[in-house]
Amino acid sequence: MVDWFSRQGARAVLDVIDPADGTEPGRLIFEYDNLDSANERDKRWILNRAMDAKEYSDQLSARTRGTKQ
Repeated sequence: MVDWFSRQGARAVLDVIDPADGTEPGRLIFEYDNLDSANERDKRWILNRAMDAKEYSDQLSARTRGTKQ
């Protein structure tokens, strides 16, 4: 599932599909979500879902810290 790939957001996805260091780009396939980064529409969807997962993770961390305090 896309939201389980990484809680770091789009950066984690971009490091694989469009690496800045000049290495060969990778391909992400999420069978459960039926998404493939080789498809431009799916690539955008994957990036959006990764950012949603990061936002959720950040909110959860803030709530957990608040509860512990």
